[in-house]
Amino acid sequence: MVKGSHHSKEAIEKLRESHLRENLSEETLEKMKIASIKNWQNLEYRVKHSKPKSVEGRKNIAESNRRPEVKAKHSVSLKITNAKPEVKARRSTSQKIAQNRPEVKEKIRITNAKPEVKARRSKASKLINARPEVKAQKSKASIIAQNRPEVKAKHSASLKITNAKPEVKARRRAAAPKGKDCHLYVDGSCCSGSLIGYHSNFTSEFRVIIRKRDNHTCMICKLTQEQVKGRTLSVHHIFYDSEENDCSNTNDFISLCISCHNKTSHSDRVYWQKVCEEIIEKNYCLEMVG
Repeated sequence: MVKGSHHSKEAIEKLRESHLRENLSEETLEKMKIASIKNWQNLEYRVKHSKPKSVEGRKNIAESNRRPEVKAKHSVSLKITNAKPEVKARRSTSQKIAQNRPEVKEKIRITNAKPEVKARRSKASKLINARPEVKAQKSKASIIAQNRPEVKAKHSASLKITNAKPEVKARRRAAAPKGKDCHLYVDGSCCSGSLIGYHSNFTSEFRVIIRKRDNHTCMICKLTQEQVKGRTLSVHHIFYDSEENDCSNTNDFISLCISCHNKTSHSDRVYWQKVCEEIIEKNYCLEMVG
């Protein structure tokens, strides 16, 4: 006797509709859901109904899961489930616990050390970083991070420590361009001291006196030392005579910020000499001989 032949066509159709839940009301479906949850909370019920599927049964399930509509339904359901805060917290906790196990750490280390894994991750990273939206996002994040006071302070402190090392100073001096190659070279001299030096009286103590006289303010742009990020002001030789001037006359010198000092050093020296003379005469009421 063929299976199902003892049912009428009408009964078979009703069974099919019932199986597909097409003829069930929302109230009935809700009751079935509650009953199913309650049943699965029972250990005996789970053991009884969790028997391994046959080869044919597993094959049918795999074929069903490959259908586009089933895939779409599963994808939507998975997104909704994973978006729940409690699910996210549970997965994050489980992941942290798993990653802290010694055997898992060792397995991850071995996997990441493989050349093919490194190459694959490097390629993927380059492709992601090449996207315009990723570049813009990283640039924005970098600017925000660099503008934080604590980051600026940390960077400044680290830079000062690095630049104060003797080997760093020596390396920078050796790498600096000399003579006519120096960007400060003008008319046979260079204010950086690559061609000419400074008089022995032009000491750090003397420069402190000049800065103090000028109230630690750039006499051209009027920015204070604090306003130029605390960078020490330069003491400029108004007559560009750094080697001959014995520092006997303080009116031959003027305090400048690094920006203004660069302007006076490698642009129109005649013009800047006149400007500096007028500033000294105006501020200290002295007649200066050019």
